[in-house]
Amino acid sequence: CFFIWRDVLCLSLIFLLCYERDVICVCASVPPRSHLSVQANVQLPQVCLLSCELVFSELYVGVPARGTVRLFNQTLLPASFCWGELQGPQASLCSATFSPSAGTLGPSAEAEISVEFTANTDRELTEVIALCSVKDMKDPLVLVFFSKAQPLRVSYVLSDRYVVNDQPENVGCIIQIQFDCVSGLL
Repeated sequence: CFFIWRDVLCLSLIFLLCYERDVICVCASVPPRSHLSVQANVQLPQVCLLSCELVFSELYVGVPARGTVRLFNQTLLPASFCWGELQGPQASLCSATFSPSAGTLGPSAEAEISVEFTANTDRELTEVIALCSVKDMKDPLVLVFFSKAQPLRVSYVLSDRYVVNDQPENVGCIIQIQFDCVSGLL
């Protein structure tokens, strides 16, 4: 009995890695009708977020804050990903940009994604998510945002003293002005 093996490795246009093996088995003294059992495992890309939450603890209304998340390709197949728009009941109260916003992870590769997040309110944000679609994965990855932005405060104080020729002089009044910036308005 002897075997002839022919191996073919191909990469299709849709990035599915396939391995094809033809086996020709010629055996002496075996009945002409024989069966050969063949098994295959079909693998699809599987990517995960190493952390599913992004918390911004020091955040100001209207001022972008930066954070990072990491994607990890759990398979030996390349995996194409793409970040979508923010979703959830509070999504209109903030914005986020991802860099890179799309790309391809190599086999067993990890990618750091930079996130720039801006809250347009001083309300606590707990119902905001971003979805990351991965080609050929059934469900998208979900990143949850948590933040509580502080309003911007600008204060001006005019002292009751000033200096003329190195001598302090009294003006007799103090003026203090404070602006709170909420929702991007003074």
